Amino acid sequence: MNMSYPSGNTYLLPQNLPRNIRWARILLGSYSGRESELTCIQQYIYHHLIAQPTMPDIAENLLFIAFQEMGHLNLLGATINMLGLRPSYTFYQGTRRLRWNSGFVQYGRNLREMLDLDLAAEQRGIEAYEQAVRLIPEEQIQKLLRHIIEEEKKHVQILTGLRDSL
Repeated sequence: MNMSYPSGNTYLLPQNLPRNIRWARILLGSYSGRESELTCIQQYIYHHLIAQPTMPDIAENLLFIAFQEMGHLNLLGATINMLGLRPSYTFYQGTRRLRWNSGFVQYGRNLREMLDLDLAAEQRGIEAYEQAVRLIPEEQIQKLLRHIIEEEKKHVQILTGLRDSL
């Protein structure tokens, strides 16, 4: 099944995956862990709202990235579900299952700091996806993750440009 997102990108959602809870748990960290798509969405929306009154162009870019992250969240959730784990807003720390919470969002004190926090989150996200590619030997999942990595790298470019424009 193909899924299109606001970025204009079309992703091929993995099909006929074997049940594999280990792989699902790996993806769950990027889905709804401390530094996850869910956290990034909330962070970008907050930063968008703060930037909107004084820097509407920056705010619009942050909202665009948030929408792309929502697409990633949906793709990861669908994949986690196919692997046999409910895509709840939880994550594993060792063997403990923990719930996502708003304390994971990094708010920042000013727009420059917010953009720096967003850049750092994107870099950590890329690293997490690259690690998931190494840990999950399933070609369809690797292909999906590589597409997400490329989009995250574009976010880094956008955010760097926004920060440098201040």
